Amino acid sequence: MNDPMAGELQALALAHAGDAAATVQALGTLRAIWGEALPDNTHWLARVTRQLDRIDRLGMLAALAQLQADLDDA
Repeated sequence: MNDPMAGELQALALAHAGDAAATVQALGTLRAIWGEALPDNTHWLARVTRQLDRIDRLGMLAALAQLQADLDDA
């Protein structure tokens, strides 16, 4: 993939690997990617952090299954 921000994004992701909250704080607030509204939305940041933590702990497929179960229960 040819992304002009690839180096910056990779460096931030590697610097915070294994720490979902720090990763979302670093990557989730990049206004160049997310615009003006999402980086200020604490509810969105918390949900993204929760899902990234779930992916880290369970793996992608299990995290998706859990998300689907959460949505089914809602």
